[in-house]
Formats: sequence, C-alpha cells, structure tokens
Amino acid sequence: MRFEVQVKNRVIVWNLNHEFREMLKPMAASFGWSVEDFLRRYSRNELPAQVPWHTDDDDDDQPKTPKGFTAAAFMSSDREMWERIKRAAVLDNKAPADYIWDCIVAAVCSDEESMVLAPDGRVIGDQFYIRKFEIQGSEI
Repeated sequence: MRFEVQVKNRVIVWNLNHEFREMLKPMAASFGWSVEDFLRRYSRNELPAQVPWHTDDDDDDQPKTPKGFTAAAFMSSDREMWERIKRAAVLDNKAPADYIWDCIVAAVCSDEESMVLAPDGRVIGDQFYIRKFEIQGSEI
C-alpha cells in the first residue's frame, strides 16, 4: 500500500506493506498513535524527544576532552593501534587523547542521528532502516 505524506514543498511516498507496518507498530504504540500517524509525524520530523541532527557548524558545541581522560588503554593494550592513533592525531593536529575523545563523540553523534526515540528517550528504531521503505520523495 502506498502512503503519501505532504512535507513542506514535497511529497514522501512510503511502501506501507505488511513488513513495514509490522515494524512500525511497536514504535507507533510507544507514542499511542496509529502507524499512519506515526509515519506522518516521522516524515515531518515532528517526533518528540528526537536528538537534533549534528552539522559541521555544531563542532563548537561538542564536548571537550574531560580532564583526566587518557589514552593509556590504547598505549598498553594494542601497540599497532596506538601507532595508528598517533599518526591520525598528527594529521588532525591534536594530542592523541583529544583525537580519541573526538572520535568517540563523533561516533555517538552519528549513532544518535539514526535513532528513533520513544517519548521517554528509549531507542525504539533506526531511521536508516525506516528509510528503506521510502519509495520516493519528490518536489512539488
């Protein structure tokens, strides 16, 4: 079944087949909505409790390396990885501990961007899996 959602200046068309509907049911239920209502609000980025998307302009908002954070675990456990970290840190003009911390923060931000969160903040889905059922998003 095709399901269309008007979003600002375009229409998103979803393949709301049985598989997709069954995947969305528990997500929609966590909000107390129908599958169609959930998909409509999801398509319009209107789900409450969602983590805002990170942009390169947000780099100043990223957490700084905490005091006391060290790279000691990498230095002692995996010599080859430690050399790779040091080399990459040089490229980014950072101390190895700052480089490692920035990598951790970047990985967390990346994962958060794909999360669908319930109103209480629990992870209930993956946006990239949901988007597999998008047939088209055409300009109008």
